[in-house]
Amino acid sequence: MYSEQYETPDDFVEAMGWIWDEENRYFKHPKSNQIFYSIYLNWNNKKWLVPLYSDTNEVDRVTARTFKYVVSNSGCSYSVELNNPLNFNDTRRGKRYKKYLKYLKMMFLLKQKQKKDFLLSVIQD
Repeated sequence: MYSEQYETPDDFVEAMGWIWDEENRYFKHPKSNQIFYSIYLNWNNKKWLVPLYSDTNEVDRVTARTFKYVVSNSGCSYSVELNNPLNFNDTRRGKRYKKYLKYLKMMFLLKQKQKKDFLLSVIQD
């Protein structure tokens, strides 16, 4: 995951713009006023601090750059992965909603055209 472009997870986190506050022990990002706590990521038999996504954090441009922990099905272990937030427009419901908005716009334009045609016919009579 990190070895293609970055030597360590620390380099990867810094490249995403995260700043580690040593005194208060949390991560900050210049594009957000939130604080993000950290979690240890085991990589190459070393522990690295990475920003942790929490449900208490507001979803903004920065939350996609955080990490989350995923508990295995057995519940005995967990893994740390990049947070990939769900995009509403890519879901089935989001696609249907886009089609619905398109339909509403088409119906609105059709009604306007019918009104215009009706008014022109009234004026001409």
